[in-house]
Amino acid sequence: MSDLTLREAARKPDGVASGHRLCAGCDEPIVVRQILKATRGPTIVTSATGCMEVGTSIFPYTSWNLPWLHVAFENAAANASGIEAAWRAHRRKGTGPLAKYETLDVIAIAGDGGTYDIGLQALSGALERGHDFTYVLLDNEAYMNTGIQRSGGTPFTASTTTSPAGRVVPGKREWKKPIDEIVIAHEIPYVATINAAWPNSAGFPCSCRPRCQGTGR
Repeated sequence: MSDLTLREAARKPDGVASGHRLCAGCDEPIVVRQILKATRGPTIVTSATGCMEVGTSIFPYTSWNLPWLHVAFENAAANASGIEAAWRAHRRKGTGPLAKYETLDVIAIAGDGGTYDIGLQALSGALERGHDFTYVLLDNEAYMNTGIQRSGGTPFTASTTTSPAGRVVPGKREWKKPIDEIVIAHEIPYVATINAAWPNSAGFPCSCRPRCQGTGR
């Protein structure tokens, strides 16, 4: 369980404000808010295209109360890698806007399309290099933002607009990729699955960061 209690989390400011455009009942903002409350700070967030990005940043409004960058489907992990590498370079040289921060929490957020499929190569590269950031997969199990198309995270036999279930084809023919096993195979310090129904578990991946840092080469 996280060292951060719900009472302590309630006193911390929200990184994501209310009034966003996400669907009523969506657990994505709940999870992201809990994760951001567990950060040490300062924090920079980068989001791939997806529900969380679209629902919180419809021009000219934003729900983000901290530095936030929107990037393409495929490069959330690459962007986070660059932010973390820039911070280390600034610290090493003693110059630059990030040099004054002894710690920097970098968080990359992407959906299943931006993780299982389009962004897998960037994520794999970042993990293999040992960059020190937290990657958050918001697993909708389909490309929900663009019309419920199947993804590598869609379960076997699930019906989507691109794998409709019928008398001939019983939905998606392929099994859901074991993304946690794929990530674990990179031998990184920490991997977790979380559920919005257990608020403390959502904050744990970030609250454990001082004990689970990457190698940061």
